Amino acid sequence: MKAKIIRTFQLSPEIICSQIDQQVLIKVREQIVGTCCEVDGYITDIEDVEILEADISNSTGLLDIKVACDVKCTKPKKDDKYSGRICLIFDMGILVDVAGVLKILVPINNHHIRVDGVNQKATFDSRFNSVAVENRVLEKGMISKVNITGVQYNPTSKAYNCFGELCFSTKKK
Repeated sequence: MKAKIIRTFQLSPEIICSQIDQQVLIKVREQIVGTCCEVDGYITDIEDVEILEADISNSTGLLDIKVACDVKCTKPKKDDKYSGRICLIFDMGILVDVAGVLKILVPINNHHIRVDGVNQKATFDSRFNSVAVENRVLEKGMISKVNITGVQYNPTSKAYNCFGELCFSTKKK
């Protein structure tokens, strides 16, 4: 998903040079890529930055720059499907990491996943799902497809809490 956001940053006046556009892009990218807000979701990349206003603050001596950014975002919603790497298997469920940005908990409260906590493996019985293949052993590092069944934004941690169900798992990469 793409979005346009407007933000104001305080930067050192040393940034004022002939390549100010490139310098502002680097500084803005450092400060907002990887952040999350309820409206836009996780900001994964910046495509373009336009300087709207620039002023030197009388109180701090820093450069106040208001910019408009074209950003790529990931905002999880119920019924979205994501592919990600299994990063943790524990007694309560499986945690799937999507591109290092989003983690989805697949709880073991349904009868088609069985966890072996000692060996950190899980067995997925696909007979309870739409994919008709034999049982699969799930291990840390495997790529899996997850359907999001619940999403909640946490303003304290500035992140989304996502719950899902495993669709299927593919080979280990």
